[in-house]
Amino acid sequence: MRKVFIRETPPKNHMRVLSARLPSSPSRGISLRKIVVAVFLILLSTLTALPSLNTILARAQTSDPWSFRDDFNYNSIDQLQAAGWTTGGGAPPSYFNVSNGILTLLNDGYVGAAVEWNHAPAGVTNWSVSLRGEWVGNWVGSIGLIVYTVGHTYSFLADGYYPRFGVGRDGVGVATFPGYTPQLNVWHVLQMDMYQGTLYLYFDGSIVGSYTEQDATPNNTNLTGIATTGAWNTNNSFDWVQATDRPGPFFAIVSNPSAMTVLAGQTGSSTINITSQAGFAGSVSLTEDVVPTSVPLAEHNPPTGPLVALNPSTVDVPAGGSATSTLTVQFQDSTNPGYYSITVTGTNGNLSRSVNLNVALPDPDQFPFRDDFYYNSIDDMNSNGWTQCGQGASQSYQVSNGLLTLEDGAAMCWSHVPSGVSNWTATFRGQWYDNPYPSTGVEVVAQTSSHVYKFAAGEGEGLVVYRDGAIVINSPGWRPYCDYYDSYYPCFTDFGVWHNYHLVMNGGILTAYFDSNIVGTYTESDPATELVLISPMSGSDIGVLWDSVTASSPPRQSTVPLPFRDDFDYNSIDQLQEAGWSTGGGTPASYFSVGNGTLTLLNDGYAGASVDWSHVPANISDWTVSLRGEWIGNSVGSIGLTVRTTGHTYNFLADGYYPQFGFGRDGIGVAAFPGYTPELNVWHVLRLDMVQGTLYLFFDGMQVGSYNETDTTPGNTNLTGIATQGAWETDNSFDWVQAADLDPRIQQTTTFDGLSVSISGSLTQNTALKTMSGTVSATVTNSATGQMAFSKNFSVSVGYGSSSTTRFVLSMRAGSSWLGAACSVNVSTDTASCTVSRDPDVDHDGVINLLDVSQVFLAYGSSTGDARYNPSLDLCGHGTVDILDASLVAFDYGLPVFS
Repeated sequence: MRKVFIRETPPKNHMRVLSARLPSSPSRGISLRKIVVAVFLILLSTLTALPSLNTILARAQTSDPWSFRDDFNYNSIDQLQAAGWTTGGGAPPSYFNVSNGILTLLNDGYVGAAVEWNHAPAGVTNWSVSLRGEWVGNWVGSIGLIVYTVGHTYSFLADGYYPRFGVGRDGVGVATFPGYTPQLNVWHVLQMDMYQGTLYLYFDGSIVGSYTEQDATPNNTNLTGIATTGAWNTNNSFDWVQATDRPGPFFAIVSNPSAMTVLAGQTGSSTINITSQAGFAGSVSLTEDVVPTSVPLAEHNPPTGPLVALNPSTVDVPAGGSATSTLTVQFQDSTNPGYYSITVTGTNGNLSRSVNLNVALPDPDQFPFRDDFYYNSIDDMNSNGWTQCGQGASQSYQVSNGLLTLEDGAAMCWSHVPSGVSNWTATFRGQWYDNPYPSTGVEVVAQTSSHVYKFAAGEGEGLVVYRDGAIVINSPGWRPYCDYYDSYYPCFTDFGVWHNYHLVMNGGILTAYFDSNIVGTYTESDPATELVLISPMSGSDIGVLWDSVTASSPPRQSTVPLPFRDDFDYNSIDQLQEAGWSTGGGTPASYFSVGNGTLTLLNDGYAGASVDWSHVPANISDWTVSLRGEWIGNSVGSIGLTVRTTGHTYNFLADGYYPQFGFGRDGIGVAAFPGYTPELNVWHVLRLDMVQGTLYLFFDGMQVGSYNETDTTPGNTNLTGIATQGAWETDNSFDWVQAADLDPRIQQTTTFDGLSVSISGSLTQNTALKTMSGTVSATVTNSATGQMAFSKNFSVSVGYGSSSTTRFVLSMRAGSSWLGAACSVNVSTDTASCTVSRDPDVDHDGVINLLDVSQVFLAYGSSTGDARYNPSLDLCGHGTVDILDASLVAFDYGLPVFS
């Protein structure tokens, strides 16, 4: 396979500054380097100066060390600015967000939010600046730190595009260093230290390179400011920044390898290298700390970690030289399998440096299963239970430092699933990295005892699932490359971008997810769904990097009885998720917010925040779903509601682009209706009603159209979920959503007189005849013994009047006693409930009449032990025939009785 690395030619608008080799522009005499430098300088010039605090950090007129730290504990950007930060980058206010100790800055590839702090005291010549950040959205995955001095501007970029580390000086790339792999939602620390004219660069505490400043102008390296931005086509979050004096010579500590897998009964090792920096010389003491990061409970509780040792534990580091120690990690019989983080710390007086190692101690037969590929060779993987199962040649398989590389049809298979796992989930995290125009895609396999399911991105219409080679899910949207003139536009440029490929089998339904987005579902007719094998792989002419794979049983999904309503009274998205909502859309966390009863979802035209609720009870075939929302920002002004059923997905859109109402089925538009005019900051209610296979669309209570479902497969219209999102190029807010069964349902269990009574069923409304009919089931069991005393299916048919309410009684003989369930159904609210007592039809003749009422009244006032007391007339069962019993039989007078 001919390898073509397109990373050497950045795409249009890739405004890069940290590159030692920038390709030339085809423009006449104008190099891309000059364009990039100019753009960078423009970006910096847009940082708007804002009034800062009157009290500015000033260095004491002594030799006291200086330090600064900010944990971003602000509730608004205004507070951030009041604390001395300035904002800029040419980005709109929505690209800035700060709350809960997190500062988030967005970048859309054209503009990026930027912040700057420039209150360093004078005379800080030797300094250390650190910033902790993460990649939270968009596709590149970089993280950057900028430091200003009297003479120059230094930029340190963990560059997700190439990927590598880069350092820039005054907008020009001066050095690059290998070793960076972008990881979504993983925190990293970038650090720049200036000491005696040399700039040292650290990533997560490990040195990655240095740069010696050639400009010897006095005070040229004095610190003046700190800045960061949302890196190009990257959304970043940051939770702290700090700066201090750099007091003197120091040392660096690194490990090689930085990650390892150690098999049971074996020992692994890593070389710890301690290197003199800025003339350091002295003795360094080494210690290790082992912390379990993901260790399932086994026979050892608390977890027993591996045996770890450093030899030697003290090293002498000469000036300008280095020393080494060997860290050994032993997987003993008493060690819990799992993942551990080992921190090695070197200390010399008050000076200390640390380095972290990730260690996997796997159990190939453990389930749930996870592997982060901490192997040094494919042989190590094979020893740990994996097998090479693809068609690629030996050079198509590589693994090191937590990355599995597969090319040209290579595949690794893991087949140690315990028996009986018929409901399962398998997740693979990978990135396409080789060959820009493949004919095949990124592929993963989950195999059951009867079938092989292959999920491929970049095949079929974009995202496709094969069952035994035949396509069963085919969704448009994703292509591994983007040619603006081909038939696949729009598409995503995904070279070098990490994605999660997720397959879930639950209750015989296979669901495929691309990141957090549902691709589609397939109902498996074969009951044999036990998982036996999972496999990350590559298509026949594509290269793929994998950094993790997991397999487990899916979490149990709880159901919420209808009617359901949510007013979004949450204080955070975490609370929203805890209440049963899932979030997706491939957007950063800053695109979601909830507070004061309002849920807000943003959409930038490329991706939109979405939420999904899927806890509907089974067999709701006729239903109504309503959502109240408004257009609050961006340009288009749409509002949308999505409803999923067993067979199909329905989309109702108040479309601000055309404008009109649009209706879609399974992602394809099937109808449009006139009448919508977008209005900014105006609330509207979208509603979908499914009645006996016909879907009715309502807007603000007025019907705008309908759609007859042609698929008559039984159960196809059963409600399964509700969703919405920030519509295309629209920011939306929502303040409530509700769903109800259009056929009133009874579902309750009551304990009475030592018996447990369960009643369930649904009634269908005939609006023409004003009747309700259906089947209601009742089961009575002894609460103490669990023995069944009664069970029957009642065929109920009753009428209702102008009040929209009807009542009836179910008569149940449970052993020697009789029980009655008085049920009330309201057809206007689609609600139903039953009250259990002793049977108000006391003579069991099928009607509650004057004979029943008179018997209760004649026994009025009698209690247990009285000659007049009859337990069957003590309807409430509390030992006395009183006003409650008399009221109950009077209230039930004349009701139809079903027995």
